[in-house]
Amino acid sequence: MDFTLSEAERLVRDTAREFAEKELKPVAGELDRQHRFPKKPLRRLAELGMMGMTVPEADGGPGASAVSHALVLMEVSRACAST
Repeated sequence: MDFTLSEAERLVRDTAREFAEKELKPVAGELDRQHRFPKKPLRRLAELGMMGMTVPEADGGPGASAVSHALVLMEVSRACAST
């Protein structure tokens, strides 16, 4: 079985990783300490197309794979598990 990521999956992972490192990680502790909802980071995730990414194209979504979704979840949670 081949577990090599596709080019699209690598791009999604790298984009999520860069977002998480630059925009989530620096504020993660503050968000947790202040019990604040991460409004700005969630808006940014939506702008990047990472919210609702598994909604089928037929229903107006991007129709991303479960692997791409899991990669985003891993990268985001690595920087800020509550987000």
